[in-house]
Amino acid sequence: MKIATAVLVFLMGVATPFLTDSALAESRYGSWQPPQQVKQDTEGKLLQELRALIRDAEKARAADPQFLRDLRALVRRHSNPWPVALIHDDFSDGDFTYQPTWTVASGHFRVRRDGGLFSTTDYEQRSKKGDRKLDSKDIAAQILGQLLSGGQNQSGQQASDEQRGPGEIFLNQPISNAFSIAAVFAGRKGEGFELGVYQGDQRAVGYRLIYTPNDGLLLLRISRRGTEVLKRRKPGAHLLDGSEHKLTWKRHKNGRMNVRIDNTKLFEATDQRFHDPFDGFHLFNRGGEMTFYSIAVDGAR
Repeated sequence: MKIATAVLVFLMGVATPFLTDSALAESRYGSWQPPQQVKQDTEGKLLQELRALIRDAEKARAADPQFLRDLRALVRRHSNPWPVALIHDDFSDGDFTYQPTWTVASGHFRVRRDGGLFSTTDYEQRSKKGDRKLDSKDIAAQILGQLLSGGQNQSGQQASDEQRGPGEIFLNQPISNAFSIAAVFAGRKGEGFELGVYQGDQRAVGYRLIYTPNDGLLLLRISRRGTEVLKRRKPGAHLLDGSEHKLTWKRHKNGRMNVRIDNTKLFEATDQRFHDPFDGFHLFNRGGEMTFYSIAVDGAR
C-alpha cells in the first residue's frame, strides 16, 4: 500500500505541470468579470474604433464634413461619464432664489448687476486667533465644531451675525455618486472659500473642497466618524487675487477624484466611503469678498 501510494505521488508530481498546462489550454472557463464591467469595456473599445474610423474618413475626405462632426458629437455624448446636466446657473436672471432655488444659511449673498453671485461675510474677523493663519487641522476642527453645534439656518432667511460658521448658500438637488463640478469664481481680501456635495438635511456629511491662502486646496471627507483630509496641495497661483479662476472637480464611479485649477491638474485622490447619491450642493465664503460667476454640476446615469 505504501509503495502504491508513493508511485501515485511520484506520477502526480511528474504529470502535474503537463496536466495543468493542458487543462488551462483546453479549459472552457475564463476569468470572470462583472457584467457591468464587461459592458463598459465593450463600449469603450467600440468608441475607440469609431474615433479611428472618423479620423481615417477625415484624412481621406470620404464623408460629408457635417456628418463627421455629428459623429464626433455622438461619440462625445456616449464617452462622457457625466452626461446628465443637474445644476447649471450663471445667475444671469438676477435672482438666485428661482430656477434653481438657492437658500442662504448664513452670510450675505446677492446677484451683481454685472453678473455673478456675490458674497460677503465677517467670518474672517470672527474666526481669527491673533495673527496666526489657519492650517488644515484647524479647518477640520472648525468644521467638526460647526457640525456638533448644529447651528445652521434651515429657514432660507439671512442668518444673524452671531451665527457660527462661514457664509453658506446651498441648493437641494439630487446628485449622483459620480459627478463633475465646474465653478468660475473670483475673490479678494478673504480667508478662502469652500464648495461641496452633501447628504442629509443638515448638510453635515459629504465631500468638501476648501481653499485657504495659507494651506492651499484641501479635499475633505466629512462623515459621522469625523473629518479627514484626503488630499492637499497649493495651486501655482493665488486664487484670491481678484482675477477669475476656474475649478473643476470630477468624481468617477470607482471613487477616483481629480481636481483642476485653470485647466491645470492639481491632484488626484480615491475614496469609496460614500456609495449613495448626494442630496445637494453648497458654497461657503470663509471671509472677505467672493463672486461665483457660474456653477455647473453634471451627473451619471
